[in-house]
Amino acid sequence: MMRASRDLANTVNAGRGLVPPALTPQKQGFVSIGPNKDIHYKLYDNTPLRHQQPKAPLVIIHGGPGLSHEYMLSLAPLASTRPVVFFDQYGVGSSAAFAQGEAYTLKDAIR
Repeated sequence: MMRASRDLANTVNAGRGLVPPALTPQKQGFVSIGPNKDIHYKLYDNTPLRHQQPKAPLVIIHGGPGLSHEYMLSLAPLASTRPVVFFDQYGVGSSAAFAQGEAYTLKDAIR
């Protein structure tokens, strides 16, 4: 069900011009914050001279609960001035799902 709603949101956002179609992440993957706790991220970096003038990355933190980073992708063009990192908080989007009876703690959030 989550995947279907995410696919629908991508289609709707792309139709509204919220997601730049030609902009793709330079890197994406998972970071482990514990056993079976993998956080999905995407890195956009289209700065012309990124190897000469490094700037602090802009880390996009989406709202919740239950929302992935997808609705924030309209901010991806900011990658022309500095690296931009999007991630899905634990338990939503492409990140690992909560185990039954498990909670996402403050300790998990700051790892």
